[in-house]
Amino acid sequence: ISSTINFSNVTTIGDYGMYCCFAYSSIPTGPNLRKVTSIGESGLGQCFDNSLALSEVTVPNVSVWNQTTFEDWLNNAGGNVSGTKTIYCPTGVTIPENNSGIPTGWTRVDY
Repeated sequence: ISSTINFSNVTTIGDYGMYCCFAYSSIPTGPNLRKVTSIGESGLGQCFDNSLALSEVTVPNVSVWNQTTFEDWLNNAGGNVSGTKTIYCPTGVTIPENNSGIPTGWTRVDY
């Protein structure tokens, strides 16, 4: 799915904009959201919930992490991946280590 939707110029995600968008999907790579600098309420909530094949995702370039915006966005994501699961994050941004941030088993790489 993410290869057919171009997110490369998206800078804002509105309230519930991607809520459950890729939940239960079989995508291996999430969309590149590096240019996103503004996210509304629950904008990415449960976005990749139970996307069991997901092994790579890029966090939006927001300097303040709001768990409500990202609530359970990676809940159970990557459950079927036996290799490395990579999450690309903005340099210097503190992101919690939980399903609303960086879940256990994911490797952070700064950009």
